Amino acid sequence: MKLSVGKKIGVGFSVMLMLIVILGITCFVSLQ
Repeated sequence: MKLSVGKKIGVGFSVMLMLIVILGITCFVSLQ
């Protein structure tokens, strides 16, 4: 149980991180 919850949190965190990075890159490119 604990491992699956940890995995879900890890996956969600990595997905959020990827989205933030993609948004940052798109904003940086559009500003140039």
